[in-house]
Formats: sequence, C-alpha cells, structure tokens
Amino acid sequence: MTDVVRGSARDLALAAFVMAWVGGVLLLDRSGPLAEQVVLGVLTWVVLLGLLRLQVPLVRAQTAVVVVLATLVEYTFSPLLEAYTYRLETVPAYVPPGHGLVYVAAFALGRSLLFERFTRQLVAATVVVGGSAFLIVQLADDPSVSSADNRTANLASRKTKGRSNLSASARSGSVAAAIGWSVIAFSPGSRTNPPAP
Repeated sequence: MTDVVRGSARDLALAAFVMAWVGGVLLLDRSGPLAEQVVLGVLTWVVLLGLLRLQVPLVRAQTAVVVVLATLVEYTFSPLLEAYTYRLETVPAYVPPGHGLVYVAAFALGRSLLFERFTRQLVAATVVVGGSAFLIVQLADDPSVSSADNRTANLASRKTKGRSNLSASARSGSVAAAIGWSVIAFSPGSRTNPPAP
C-alpha cells in the first residue's frame, strides 16, 4: 500500500492543489466586486497554464477542448438562456480555466496507481461521500427546506420562473461531482490514459 501511495504522490499532490485552489477561489469570491473576479480569473489562468506545462501534449489538447466546450456551455446557459445566474449576473472569469483545472486534476487522479488499484472503492466513496456532502450543504443552505423532495420542488419552481441563483455551495458541489464523474471516466479500462510526463 505504501508503494502505491508513494507511486501516486505526484498525481495526488496535483489533484489536492487543484481542489485547494478551486475551494480557495470560491471562498474568496463570496462577496467581492467584479474586479476581484477578474483578478481571480487571471490567477486561475496562470495556474492552469503552469500545470499544463507539466502535462503531455495530448492532455494539453484535451484540456483546451474541455475549456472551450465548457465556456460555450457556461455562456449559453447562464447569460444567454438564464437557466442559472452567477452572483454578479455574469460568468466569473475564473470559471473557464477552472473547468480546465478540474479536468487536469481528474486526469491525474485517474492515472494514479492508487486509483488504478482501488478504482471501485474510490468511486463508491466519491459517490457516497460527495453526494451526501452535497445534499447536506444544499439543505443547510436553505433552512426553510426540510426534505430533499421540498428542495427539488423549490429548485424546480425557481427554474420555471426563468432564473435560479447558483450559490457557492452549489458550485462547490458541482466541482465535487465533476471530479467524481471524471474519476469514473478516466479509471482503468474506460480508455487508454497517456502516461504521466
């Protein structure tokens, strides 16, 4: 087991750094002005580009595709269709590179020896722990809601009015869900992963 963790150290450190960065950015953006979001966006681009220098060309290209597609989806569904809105009514500047960071982190986890050896257990833990934490945070975020069914009805009614506000906890849960799904997608047997650089 120690050899597996030691052999996975670089990939695990990268993923932990990304999770800490994304969490820190979301905490810093809880109440700041647009200028602060722009600064967080520029810094997040710098972090993404720095991490991409450590990746093989195929992962760089895949990350670029993820960022482009995720950006198109964000701008289509938030400002254009108003399916959801962000705090300042625009997609924060850190969101596009943030999608790239989540992809790189998920890819690193998927190629790690630890995840290769314990795929089923880690996927199950991610779904159970991540899903439970997301549900708890969502329920705690709205004290008037006493059950998951009421929470779902509340979200549905807000969406039928044309807008729903995407809270920081929802964004955090989305990050956890994206990492969980990416771990499943990149797990051994799902496709061939390029080697670590």
